[in-house]
Amino acid sequence: MTKYGFQVKLDHKFPEKWDGNIVPSLSQVWDLVPLGLRYLVWYVGMWFKGKKPFIDQLNPVSGKQIYGVPLGGIGAGTIGRGFCGQFTRFQVSPVIPHNYKDTSLPCAVFVWDVENTGTEERTVSITFTFENGIGRKHSSVNCVVSSLDPEPAAAGGVSGLTIDQEIGGVPCQYVIAARTQEGVLVSKSTFRPSGDGLDLWNQLAADGGLTLNLEQNNTSEAGVAVSARVTVPAGSQRSVEMALAWHMPEVRFGTAAQPVTRYYSRWFAAGRQGAERLCQYALDNYRRWEEAIDAWQQPVLDDPELPDWYKSAIFNELYFISDGGSLWLEMADADKLPHSDPRREYGRFGYLESHEYIMYNTYDVHFYSSPALVHLWPQLQLSLQYDMAEFVTQEDLERRKMLYTGQTAVRKVANTVPHDVGNPGVPGEIPFVKINSYQIHDVSAWKDLNLKFVLQTFRDQRAVGAGTGYLSAMWPACKAVMAVARRWDTDGDGMIENSGAPDQTYDTWVMSGVSAYCGGLWLAALYAMAQMAREMGDEPALAEYAELLTRAQKVYVEKLWTVNKAGSYYKFDTSPGDNGGCIMADQLCGYWYLRSAGVTEQVFSYTEEALRTIYENNVLLFQGGRRGAINGMLPDGRRNTTTLQSEETWTGVTYALAATMVHEGMIKEGFHTAEGIYRTVYERIGQGFETPEALYPEKHYRAVGYMRPLSIWAIQRAWEQRRATLPPSGQE
Repeated sequence: MTKYGFQVKLDHKFPEKWDGNIVPSLSQVWDLVPLGLRYLVWYVGMWFKGKKPFIDQLNPVSGKQIYGVPLGGIGAGTIGRGFCGQFTRFQVSPVIPHNYKDTSLPCAVFVWDVENTGTEERTVSITFTFENGIGRKHSSVNCVVSSLDPEPAAAGGVSGLTIDQEIGGVPCQYVIAARTQEGVLVSKSTFRPSGDGLDLWNQLAADGGLTLNLEQNNTSEAGVAVSARVTVPAGSQRSVEMALAWHMPEVRFGTAAQPVTRYYSRWFAAGRQGAERLCQYALDNYRRWEEAIDAWQQPVLDDPELPDWYKSAIFNELYFISDGGSLWLEMADADKLPHSDPRREYGRFGYLESHEYIMYNTYDVHFYSSPALVHLWPQLQLSLQYDMAEFVTQEDLERRKMLYTGQTAVRKVANTVPHDVGNPGVPGEIPFVKINSYQIHDVSAWKDLNLKFVLQTFRDQRAVGAGTGYLSAMWPACKAVMAVARRWDTDGDGMIENSGAPDQTYDTWVMSGVSAYCGGLWLAALYAMAQMAREMGDEPALAEYAELLTRAQKVYVEKLWTVNKAGSYYKFDTSPGDNGGCIMADQLCGYWYLRSAGVTEQVFSYTEEALRTIYENNVLLFQGGRRGAINGMLPDGRRNTTTLQSEETWTGVTYALAATMVHEGMIKEGFHTAEGIYRTVYERIGQGFETPEALYPEKHYRAVGYMRPLSIWAIQRAWEQRRATLPPSGQE
């Protein structure tokens, strides 16, 4: 299995050093000046109010080229990610598809296999140290260290130390422990992290063990150490098992009076006893976890037709599910929800857009990353959809100044899909309560959010087999958001128009009139609505959306399909000039979603021709075909530099494009397109496990640790769907 992993030496240096310091061209700066000035005024105001901006453009994060797989499950925080030996070389964390209990646990197990290849018996001590705090600083409150000792008669018990402290006013316990087993002597001690550590080293040097002293046990800094000593006969092997748990079953947002409870706490109660049980559970179950992880990954690893680099990328990109600030919470008053609501059993799930863009469940981006949830933890996707359906009907009449235009708009309009479900860094604003933290544009007027809700509903029903109960719950919200979307058809021809502003996920790239991106989402959403109306027995809706689809299909081809020296494709939009005629990498986004839902009917025309034009221009003509797909390429072979985003390569969009190619039978082209991202991110610039949203042609990236690259799981779905339709021989 290690053949396919991300492997580097401990002293590895990546060949290129990139950063997040983006420098726009002079023509781009001119368009950004008004936004920049308004952002600066708003930023200073946020600073004076003690609030954290949802996007901090004044302090972009540059990657450190050090990270490895994060420790821990989903929704309870992660610890330690260095590839140079900081925990991750011996990591077993419970991130297991379709296992909702164990995947939610904040713990990790470290297994050391000690092999004696010599001719004499050897005694080896392995010591695990940990300190209180949150990694960057110590807690400002006192810590209490206590000993965890096994029952005298207990076989396979655990022995370790627990640190009790508070983080943000919420109790937290850290536990490190070792398995007590025959032939393994476990000892432990405390130390002062700010000291030189000599006391600890002197104890170990004396006899390979530690002596516990808890006399000074109420300080603002605490270090704990657990050592396991084992004697290994010549020519034999012994194992040492250790565990780490961080037990913080409650979360408090800002100044909220009441904390909320993490999902995993239903099995592990608050307090020291829950923390100790967590360590015991991890050591008792890690072998089962390993077996489950092997069973999940082995079919992919054993598939000879999948490239080796892909076998690394597909699993490693899942780091963001745990490390993307994910929250997995118990649903308040869950017993009052309908029995068909998955939030009763599986709680409420949220993850950040990015390590830099501090907003939960940014929905226009989640549209791309959701295939990972659908494939691996489908109940979390359904839970998120139920949240969104609930938020659709809500309104928030608070008026805010939009940073792009300077105009004011209400925070949330009824019957629209929210952009996000909140920013945890703003005092007084609680995620899942105060939604739409994003303040650059009026997102209630965005042309993609409503359509993406419809398409995810349609895809989920088909992919997850959610049944009519799910569709019945989503259908009113789908009809409501489509009724709003119909207003965007300003000339009554059946096709929506963009407003001449960045009114969709490409939030600096202006679309005017009919656009390939939003127009394609509209076509796909109309088809989805017609199919769902048929299943719901809603004949008027079926007739309405089928008729609209027929008209919109005609307009889409007539206004956007073009043939020129670059090839044949759907041009960017109907505006005049270079930007309007641009070849957009993401022009078939709506088509991709229908194919991922198993649709084989011809809703779109000329898809293979368009994909080949994208491949030949946006992939092969860009950086020698080794950097993924640039967002915008002009027919004459020049990059579209209209805006920053038009000349960016979006890592997640490239993966989605590759999935579309695989659906269309362009297997070689699809994997080659995606390979450019992996080779650049993991091998050249050292940004694996913090994959950026965007890569620039040279030396810069934007938004490290981003949600959208989880779209790589769309490639796996496309691959499996296509393989399922092949003849038994496996030959196309």
